[in-house]
Amino acid sequence: SGATVLLRSMTAGTTVDALRAQLQNEAIQIRVLRDGAALPGDALVGTGCVVQCVSTDDPSVVYDNATVLLLGDVDGDGRVLENDATAIRAAIFDASAIAAGVYTLAADLNGDGVIDGFDMLYVQQRMEATR
Repeated sequence: SGATVLLRSMTAGTTVDALRAQLQNEAIQIRVLRDGAALPGDALVGTGCVVQCVSTDDPSVVYDNATVLLLGDVDGDGRVLENDATAIRAAIFDASAIAAGVYTLAADLNGDGVIDGFDMLYVQQRMEATR
């Protein structure tokens, strides 16, 4: 269909190894890419990362791809921090302050299609919850 599959169930601070522990089994292995490069097990999985389900027998066989959408993580580092809040604040006045696509979706925390003060409130709450 060509539509991007989004993996929305991520929480801030999830490592590649933790994601593998949740998803991997005897038949598939999980590969996580950022900008086309595989991430090591201790790396954080963030917005824009691509999670691939690949064959254990033949890693060139990719069964499925999903792009990570971590709400509030607008820079893709796998955390929701002050720099994300700063970018969301800037995007309220200038949409180009955040990269298009999944990063804009990550900034729209309440999912209403607009980056606004409500999203600022939600990102502040997420930051406080992780402190």
